[in-house]
Amino acid sequence: MKAQVHTTQRQLMRDPEVLLPLEEAAASAKSINGNGACRPGKPLGFPEQAVAAKMVVAVDVDEVLGSFLAALNKFIADRYSWNHSVSEYHVYEFFKIWNCSRERANFLVHEFFTTHYFQDGIHPIPGARDALQTLSSFCSLSVVTSRQDVIKNHTLEWIEKYYPGLFEQIHFGNHFALEGQSRPKSEICRSFGAQVLIDDNPRYALECANDGMRVLLFDYDNSYPWCKTGVDESHPLVTKVHNWEEVEEKLLSWVVPES
Repeated sequence: MKAQVHTTQRQLMRDPEVLLPLEEAAASAKSINGNGACRPGKPLGFPEQAVAAKMVVAVDVDEVLGSFLAALNKFIADRYSWNHSVSEYHVYEFFKIWNCSRERANFLVHEFFTTHYFQDGIHPIPGARDALQTLSSFCSLSVVTSRQDVIKNHTLEWIEKYYPGLFEQIHFGNHFALEGQSRPKSEICRSFGAQVLIDDNPRYALECANDGMRVLLFDYDNSYPWCKTGVDESHPLVTKVHNWEEVEEKLLSWVVPES
């Protein structure tokens, strides 16, 4: 049975985030407010006390669950003949790579959202689904993405397609949006008690580490140039990982420390 949608006035007054089952959220994301979080309900198969004891982990989407930049880079090359290799993206701020204004870059990214490059071209990161399936036995997993509200509907559908039933909540930061308010990742993580963030962006890693969270800085196959800022060496709460097997091993070591 699907978890019921929390729509009572008392719930809305108590919690500014509207919480929906993931399947319903994918079909009705437009009704979620600017802080929009989606919650599919308690995972089945675990007693209440076991769920409560799980490590609370926040997971980014782009470059952690799916290969966003590869698809965007192909769109920019095909549509505008701006030819860049992924190795040129030393920062995850596209206007600096494309040599245009920040506003122009934001507009181009939103144009990308309307194309098949985005809608059909974001492929899952190898190993992520299997690792998350294993992690779900001892971690409470939620998505915390900087993605914009305008692509909320598609993002929810994409997550349900490639990572069905694995996430407790889906949170959107609405960063770099053309309209609407944004919300810091550290604030989102704090709102549901996340203990660990898995993210590829050093800026978000440092932001959350400074807030007291452990962070796994995800540099898939050592191929993300924007990851190489040294934040994992300068902050004790940031640890770099290069694949989902390392994520799994590190989280397990934190749950069951070596004797």
